[in-house]
Amino acid sequence: MIPITEIEHIKDIIVRLYQPEKIVIFGSYARGEQDVNSDIDILVISDREKNIPHYKRGLEVRVALSEVMIEKDILFYTNSEVRKSAELSSSFISRAIKEGKIIYEREAERIGI
Repeated sequence: MIPITEIEHIKDIIVRLYQPEKIVIFGSYARGEQDVNSDIDILVISDREKNIPHYKRGLEVRVALSEVMIEKDILFYTNSEVRKSAELSSSFISRAIKEGKIIYEREAERIGI
C-alpha cells in the first residue's frame, strides 16, 4: 500500500508543475480496496494542454514523477473531455468521476463535474 504522505507528494508535484483545476484518485484506492499490489490511478483535469492528444500531456509531470518509486497511472484530460465522457455512463472517465476522490481542487475555479 502507498503511504498517504507519498500520495500527497505526488499531488504536490502535479500541482506545482501543471497547475490543474482538479486531481482525482480513482480505482482501488478510491474504493478503499487497495492491496500491496495496487497502483494508484490519478485523473488530472486541466485545459493547459488542450490542443495536444491526452496521452501526450503532462510530460514534465511524468518525468518528475518517474523518480517516485510507486506504481501509478496518471491521465490528463481537459474539462470538456471529462464533461463529455461523464455523460456516457459506460466510459471509464464516468466511472472515475463517480467513484473517485478529489484530492485537489483549485479554489478560484469550479468546473462543475
